[in-house]
Amino acid sequence: LSFKDKHWHERCFFCTVCKSSLADKPFVTKDTELYCPDCYDERFSPRCDGCKKIFKAGSRKYEYKGSTWHEECFTCLECKQPLGTKSFVPKDEGVVCVPCYEEKYSQKCFKCGKAIQKGGVTYKGQPWHKTCFLCVNCNAELSGQKFTSKDEKPYCADCYTQLFAKRCAKCTQPISGE
Repeated sequence: LSFKDKHWHERCFFCTVCKSSLADKPFVTKDTELYCPDCYDERFSPRCDGCKKIFKAGSRKYEYKGSTWHEECFTCLECKQPLGTKSFVPKDEGVVCVPCYEEKYSQKCFKCGKAIQKGGVTYKGQPWHKTCFLCVNCNAELSGQKFTSKDEKPYCADCYTQLFAKRCAKCTQPISGE
């Protein structure tokens, strides 16, 4: 038998690892050694950083920060579901899907209890969605507006004036800074 200017007896043409005959069979060479395809893959093929098994030809791989996973091994640290092409957030030594991240790690609105994804306001040390931080009387959004607090409750300037300002003894209209 011969291959690339090298010659073997048929009895000497065998896999370096498992010793099975390679005569009339597919084989792989590395350096000067002969391997059957299975032994070559076992020794030299790239492996999944999740399950440590080799990547079979044609299998889908996911790469992130220098690591590579099988499609089914690239999973959320929390729910263990495969991420595929879904958005994720880096966490510790792995990744977390966005729904799990919002549920477990993001701030929750004091009023509605849902995750605050971006923006938000802080009132009395508590996080709020901008759309949840409202005047307790008229439900106007208070974020970016002048407001006043009475008994730990926020009021827009107009409602506060109408409800709590001192009133003129003559016309009974609220006395404000005007």
